Amino acid sequence: MGLFGPKKTCSICGGKVGFFGYDLSGNDHLCGNCRDKCTPGQLDFASMSVDDIRKNMEVAEANKAKADDFQATKEFYAGSHFDKPILFVDEENGWFMNAAKGDGWVYNLDDITYYNMRINTSRNEEEQKEKGFLEWLFEPDFYSDFPELPKVPDGEKLTGAYLTIRLAENELGVDEVEIDVFPGFFTDENDVRSSYLCCHDFYTFMQDYRAGQRSGGRGTAASRKDESKEDPVELLKKLHGLVEAGILTQEEFEAKKKQILEI
Repeated sequence: MGLFGPKKTCSICGGKVGFFGYDLSGNDHLCGNCRDKCTPGQLDFASMSVDDIRKNMEVAEANKAKADDFQATKEFYAGSHFDKPILFVDEENGWFMNAAKGDGWVYNLDDITYYNMRINTSRNEEEQKEKGFLEWLFEPDFYSDFPELPKVPDGEKLTGAYLTIRLAENELGVDEVEIDVFPGFFTDENDVRSSYLCCHDFYTFMQDYRAGQRSGGRGTAASRKDESKEDPVELLKKLHGLVEAGILTQEEFEAKKKQILEI
């Protein structure tokens, strides 16, 4: 029998299951490699048969095929230099993808039931007194631009921020997608501002998308693209006004400018 009992064989591929394998119903087993070919949601392997696993793999394979057809019409970025894409949206097909994780899974925008910005904070008054750490963040004018987003409690500092997207029951079995919008260990006020802008942009996008769905439209990509082409100069003027008001940084303005002019 050996120290750990008889060796288990994967009922799908015939390979060794190993120590971290999964037991299926009917005395069948699943190896880690085959598990990676299943959908990412929580699966009750003990109640699943080999046929159930194969069907689940077919769903996963079909979803991966969506990734090949995915055409990002809108991108969301986090980081002070807008160099870290965290979310891709294909408005034509009504899909989105967690770019931060880069796992290739495609989710449906219509499955989104709830979304919010979740923040982590810590209290360190001495550090704030010595460095003036993010003092501007506690000024009322900052939050007036983001009324739908949570405020950092007075006397505390932001240590983490996440865009949390909850989903209705779906074929992948995923009930929540959480994306880190406050990346990096060393951060500054531009990173904080970027995090809030990113979440605010997603809130605005979802409101527009759902309004388009209610009015019978497939999405809002075409309409927004047409609007930006009609008068990009006026849009750039508005964004530049946000720079002068201290709401956008010059780096953020330049990134938005490239998106509008498609350069």
